[in-house]
Amino acid sequence: MPQFANARYFVSKSELDAAENPHERDRASYLPDNWRPMQKSGQLEVKPDIYQVVEGLQIEQVRGHSETMQTTCLTRGGETLYGFYDMIPTRHHLPLPWIMSYDLFPTETLEYKKKILPEVVRRNWICLFYHDIEHPLCRLTGNTGSLRVVPLNL
Repeated sequence: MPQFANARYFVSKSELDAAENPHERDRASYLPDNWRPMQKSGQLEVKPDIYQVVEGLQIEQVRGHSETMQTTCLTRGGETLYGFYDMIPTRHHLPLPWIMSYDLFPTETLEYKKKILPEVVRRNWICLFYHDIEHPLCRLTGNTGSLRVVPLNL
């Protein structure tokens, strides 16, 4: 049973397809008990690969860590928070070639990092590295070859 009776759950169509037909390498990540109750209750809403949850919160699919992994970009009050999730799980994975061994498409992760990291620095976005226990929220300075983390004082 869904834990939140009034919630709406969003998933991209390609992510749901991947969950329903997982590759043997990522099968352990897709447990039907995690989404089928929401399907049965009518709370699961299938979305395209890029969509806005609400104004200012965009979800975008990025192929690399998995075929259908998603990132988040939240813009409010002139600030932007960007969630890398498993594409760049911690600040220690900022150097371009430092890619997790469990990535299914490491060369695509590399291309993603080459594209997104300069943009994050240029726009002074807040970064969310949700696996980083010391600095999960920070800003980045420098260039792609020598990025530095600037922790947020919360």
